[in-house]
Amino acid sequence: LQRQSAMHHGHSHDHGHGHSHGGHDPFAGMTPGAMAAAAAAAAAPIPMDSEGKAYPVDPAYRMQTQQQQQQQQQVQQDTSNWDMVKACQYGVVPRVRELLNSGFDANTLDSQGVSPLHWAAINNRLEIMQMLVNHGAIVDRPGGDLQGTPLHWACRQGNLSACCLLMRMGANPLLTDAEGLACLHLAAQFGYTHILAYLLAKGADPNLRDCKGMTALMWTALRVLQPDATRVLLAFDANPNASEPNSGNTPAHFAALGGNQIVLGCLDRAGVDWTAINANGETPVQILQQKKMRWLAERLKEMMSDRGMLRDSSASAGGFFRSLATRENRRWCMLAVPSLLLACAGLIFHAAISYVLKLALLVGLAVFFRLVFSRKCLDLRYPMLLPFGLAVGSEVILTSTCVLLMFPYNSYGDIVLFTTVISGMFYFHWRCAVRDPGFLKIDKTARVQSIVRTCEDPSASFDNFCSTCLIQKPLRSKHCDMCGRCVARMDHHCPWVYNCVGVANHRTFVGYLTGVVLGTSMFLKMFLSYVYHPDSSCSLDWDTVGLKALFTRTPICSTWAFFCACLDSLYLFWVAMLLLSQLWQMLCVNMTTNERFNSFRYAHFQTSMPKVLKSPFNQGVFKNFKDYFLTHSSASPWFHVYDVDDLKSPPKPPTQSV
Repeated sequence: LQRQSAMHHGHSHDHGHGHSHGGHDPFAGMTPGAMAAAAAAAAAPIPMDSEGKAYPVDPAYRMQTQQQQQQQQQVQQDTSNWDMVKACQYGVVPRVRELLNSGFDANTLDSQGVSPLHWAAINNRLEIMQMLVNHGAIVDRPGGDLQGTPLHWACRQGNLSACCLLMRMGANPLLTDAEGLACLHLAAQFGYTHILAYLLAKGADPNLRDCKGMTALMWTALRVLQPDATRVLLAFDANPNASEPNSGNTPAHFAALGGNQIVLGCLDRAGVDWTAINANGETPVQILQQKKMRWLAERLKEMMSDRGMLRDSSASAGGFFRSLATRENRRWCMLAVPSLLLACAGLIFHAAISYVLKLALLVGLAVFFRLVFSRKCLDLRYPMLLPFGLAVGSEVILTSTCVLLMFPYNSYGDIVLFTTVISGMFYFHWRCAVRDPGFLKIDKTARVQSIVRTCEDPSASFDNFCSTCLIQKPLRSKHCDMCGRCVARMDHHCPWVYNCVGVANHRTFVGYLTGVVLGTSMFLKMFLSYVYHPDSSCSLDWDTVGLKALFTRTPICSTWAFFCACLDSLYLFWVAMLLLSQLWQMLCVNMTTNERFNSFRYAHFQTSMPKVLKSPFNQGVFKNFKDYFLTHSSASPWFHVYDVDDLKSPPKPPTQSV
């Protein structure tokens, strides 16, 4: 989260005044961040190899110039004569303590009207900040050209730890600087998602306006080209339709002015009014058109059309295709298209016409789909609907073919067995598609507690914090971009079931795969009984023609059945491989698909041997089987275990699942 937000600011943190306080400052003109980095590099011991030579394991050592090395040597000089400002900038705790104990007033301002607490806050010197406040430093003392408080300075620099400490010591985040900006507006301008989340969790008003009437959401829409900051504000009920008093611009207008495609998508999901007009009578679409951003204007028109806000009749065709202008109708169309294409292709193969004509019809079908259907009926923002529709369509086609064509030529026992297996397969497929895979549930109170705990706990890490859901993710969970939710013990997002596979539906998914393997195997058996039956259209004789005729005569005597058998064989092969892979992961190594492909990212999979990974969850085949197949999801530890060590004595689930 910190890394993401740090990428969206390139400003100077000097607040209108320099950082040189004394004639011997080796870093005159440098920003506090640069000074802090140089001081930390000077104080840190240089790594040595086995021969006692300096070993450049850190890229910073490789990048050092001779000037930087000279500056570091100067920093290592005697600090006993440093003044308070310089000691606070560089984090020299002993010197600060010495000055305070000798009677130095912690509220003394330097020549530019800046207090020591300001310098400690902007450089994230937590121990010095605590020391200054203990000696009477005023937490909300304004200073500098912008008359900002130490909390303003910490927010501009993106120092979350300093912000948390100042808030715990009573800093008021509602105070404004000379530009009329509160800390929430500063964090929004620079895209500091972690600070935004913390301020909101501590009670800041998400709709707080600055002196010009701008809300934090308006600032992120205008300036921040990443979604997390906007998502945080919307999650805390920021008003997406608020308007700035002078211009009448809403966040949607500001996003259009900034050409901010990502934020436009976030606002659309939040239900923004795209038809709102500003003081000049302009909508966001008109602003994009004036800025010559036609591609983004067309994208915005699609969003408006999906929600029934587009009044321009030329935006959609008439007749049948006009009825597909809504998102819901196009989604149903995407579900049906794969089945229709598959059926049409099979019927073309089955037709009693020449192969040249068959080829021409197939090409025509492809051209029609590409030029007409795909443009008018499909919504490529939902690509996962196509494989789901293909899976359902294939199951229906193969089952119908077996029932209508092959049942009369098979035994009663085979018919009953096939019906039982296929019924189970359809049931498991339906359950996988509609069941909650194990979404992490959290209310606003629990979300606030999670944010505050993560930000204020020094031992907490943002590595497991979801910047979209704003929660601390339990062990083995992952955020799914397709579902937009975090899933407990997520295996993967399966396009064939149009859902995630997680702790709550993993058994059901394995049951579905097993049903597909058994069902496709039964189909092949019934297909063979059909083609070798003396009363069928093929009536092959095994003793006379053997297996060879299956591939030479069946495509002619029963083209449709042969087409379905080929399709069935393809499904049987790859689903069987997928089932074996799932069983091996679950029972032999106890790893999810996500963990298997990303294990190098997780510290708990690392071992003392390089490039050797081991699952800490593997307890042997029998206990792994119990974990996956015999433990109900409501009793699963994967909703509330955050560390591997907690597995030995898992904490009790909270009242509200997180």
